[in-house]
Amino acid sequence: MPRTNAVELAEKKTDSESERYTEAAQRAIFYAFCEVVDRNADVITVADLLAGLCREEGTRADRVSSLKEHALYLRWLSGLSALPMQGPGGDYEECAEQTGFNAEVARALSFAVKEANRDWEYWVDTDHLLRGLLRFPNRAHFAVLKIEVNLKLARAGSRRDRKEFRSAEVPMKKKTMSYMLRKRIAL
Repeated sequence: MPRTNAVELAEKKTDSESERYTEAAQRAIFYAFCEVVDRNADVITVADLLAGLCREEGTRADRVSSLKEHALYLRWLSGLSALPMQGPGGDYEECAEQTGFNAEVARALSFAVKEANRDWEYWVDTDHLLRGLLRFPNRAHFAVLKIEVNLKLARAGSRRDRKEFRSAEVPMKKKTMSYMLRKRIAL
């Protein structure tokens, strides 16, 4: 499936912002990539990203919306096979160059960055990825709505979770200050 220029631009933007992703968010995207390789597909879809978010227990997204608890149901609703992948099972090196994001995933990742900016957070965490999926209609959005989590509830849950569980990842102060200052000036 050929990728559009808009998707390629979004991927470049995402690559430049990828340093902002927490380790948990990077793992969720990696698990989405594993889903694609196991299915022998060529692009990561929103269903794959949601499956990647459902993979680990105890992430911010899981604490906000109980994704791990509903993982099989969410997979089924988003159009994936009911059984999750059991582990790495493909030639990831060879597939890495051929696999990209479809337009919906690129849009969700862009919205995730906007959600982190909205929270005045430097790091893009798994809850931001979840909220990025909830910002526009798509298969993953539909699936998450079925477990009674919407964008408003996810934002409120994220605020509560950040108060209770402080982030373990702390960016360098100078880098963070310059980033936040640029965002403030832009507003």
